[in-house]
Amino acid sequence: MKLFLSTLCTLMALFLFGACNSSGPSITLPTVADHNFPIYQNVQLTLPAATKGKHPITYTLSPSLPQGLTFNPVTRILSGTPTQGVARTTYTLTARDADDSSASSAFCITVPARLAIHTQGLEGSYTIENTIEGGRRLEVTENGNALFSGALSENLPFNLEITNQPLNQTCIIPHHFKGSSPEDGSQPINVYCGTQMISVSGETPLDTHQYISPDGTHILYRATPSSGTGEILKVVSVSDGRSRLLASANRFTAITFTPDGSQVVYIASNENGKALYSAPTAAGDVHRLTDYGHFTDGILRITPDSLKVLYLFKGANQSTYGLYAISTSGGTPTRINETLPSGVSVSDFYISPNGAHVVYAADKNKNGLNEFFHTTLSGGKPFLITPNQAREMSSYTARFTKNSSHFVYWDQSQILSFTTSQKRRSQRISPSLSRQQTIKKTTLTPNGNFVIYHLANNATGALQGIYRVSIGGGSATSLVLPTRGKNIIDTFAISPDSSTLVFTFGDRNYHNYLQIHAVPVSGGTIKRLSPPPIESVVCNTHFTISPDSRHVVYVTIKHDQRGKSYNARQVYSVPITGGQSVRLNAPLTSGGIVLHNDTPGLQISPNSSRVVYVASQERAGAFEMYSVPIEGGTPVKVNGTLPSGSTGFGNRFAIAPGKTIFTEDGSRVVYTLIQGQESGKAIYMH
Repeated sequence: MKLFLSTLCTLMALFLFGACNSSGPSITLPTVADHNFPIYQNVQLTLPAATKGKHPITYTLSPSLPQGLTFNPVTRILSGTPTQGVARTTYTLTARDADDSSASSAFCITVPARLAIHTQGLEGSYTIENTIEGGRRLEVTENGNALFSGALSENLPFNLEITNQPLNQTCIIPHHFKGSSPEDGSQPINVYCGTQMISVSGETPLDTHQYISPDGTHILYRATPSSGTGEILKVVSVSDGRSRLLASANRFTAITFTPDGSQVVYIASNENGKALYSAPTAAGDVHRLTDYGHFTDGILRITPDSLKVLYLFKGANQSTYGLYAISTSGGTPTRINETLPSGVSVSDFYISPNGAHVVYAADKNKNGLNEFFHTTLSGGKPFLITPNQAREMSSYTARFTKNSSHFVYWDQSQILSFTTSQKRRSQRISPSLSRQQTIKKTTLTPNGNFVIYHLANNATGALQGIYRVSIGGGSATSLVLPTRGKNIIDTFAISPDSSTLVFTFGDRNYHNYLQIHAVPVSGGTIKRLSPPPIESVVCNTHFTISPDSRHVVYVTIKHDQRGKSYNARQVYSVPITGGQSVRLNAPLTSGGIVLHNDTPGLQISPNSSRVVYVASQERAGAFEMYSVPIEGGTPVKVNGTLPSGSTGFGNRFAIAPGKTIFTEDGSRVVYTLIQGQESGKAIYMH
């Protein structure tokens, strides 16, 4: 009986006390991976939680973390920015529960002690070391000789700039480049230091802006050689600056990259005549694609898949131009257009963005006006899309919508739209105009939903409104109406996201000077983006909209109250939704100006973060290139020290529509500088 009672008491004690207070299975902690934290880069790491064990559970991390890093024992987050190099060190994460049971997991943390950067600059190869002593500093040496030691300052999201550097150079280090970590603990990355001349001394570049491949890997330029006659075509690798001669000829025209950047297509003239050629961008042989004959220079288009090139051509024994397609790697040409009457040529053609449609123009009925025909890349019987002779045009502008659903063409009196999915003639989508009205300018919204057009008085040029009409037709909607008969609109553009119409408006209250305004494409209140004139500071007729549709960048010209120009041009940025304009250029030297010419003498980087402009900012008559954050900040000079006697860009920096000075990722720019005299030029990239 005593044994039974003793056993019963033991069981009751276990039930009442032991079962409630038992910690169960031992506390465990998952394995933690080793980590390598780059110096001066943000760290945000959540360490694992313990499993099992009795709550609450507390966490500790030892030994002391590298300078700049902290550990939160509640959230288990290790965060901060390491500012000191640390060799590979073992750290222990410990979890302890309410019963004082514990578990640990060991892992290693390494912060590389230095950042070694190898680059090719103006004066040869450099090694730049980011040393840990004294904070964020750069040490620049060349062949063992110290050239520079100075502070490193960060002033924008995607690069770092070196201040007070030697040789008047600017070193830009892209943050987005991922480097590998060799065994010695340093982290090599690419850096672009100063400017690199990519044309050979003695060559004379023939184009203001060079051809940059769509993938940003190569630059193509045309030049006259240092000896001999004619022209040369050279391709340069952006990654290492190496160049190779692509071809020589009497003259090159219609030079273009395929959309994938893998090939170059061009027309070359030599002693045998003109022919169409292609060549691999990276390496390989040049291929002649056609017989010798006659081309309509400049009208050369590549299919979106980069597989075919379309061109207008007539052979040596032919009297008219036909539309042909041929593989970019060579083969037999295919004639796209139908047989036309004697003496009738194809005058122009267009390829849809999806490559499924081709529209060409020809005066088939010989009345001096063009009809439009729809077909495919394989040719076949075309479909006449022009509805009647009243809709034929002598001069016109045309394009496909980006989604390839419509082909739109217009002149000064009418706008017509063709639906590519239907075998139905095009329809007029603009209203009938009076004898005194003319369509001054027309554009499509990037999303392909609307056509925006500007009506004006054909005698006085006075504004009669900007209107929106659906790409498929319907009633026109007024977006901008004139307030006075003499007001004018000089130019307008649609934001890349299709949301906003930006235009320059001449208000006679301010001597008909132009101011920048914006209005939603959907309709609504018009906002003035540029500030009211102060001493009659007014907007130039040209502006540009950032790729992300958030900012408008424009140039101003200062006038006195009588309208006399001071010629003191400045560059500004303003939010497209309205707000405070910010001057982007630094204070100009006496007589200094920001260039604009016939098109904006500036461009916005592909990621919309920076504006590149040209100005005689430091010395009158010396036009140099500067880069500045689009929301304002300190401009950085892009080009290196100008050659002796150079005027930089020589008061010329117009960028043709569709041209770019940026490589694809926006990390480099390509430009032509005048050397010591107007006839001496060289191409640089930075």
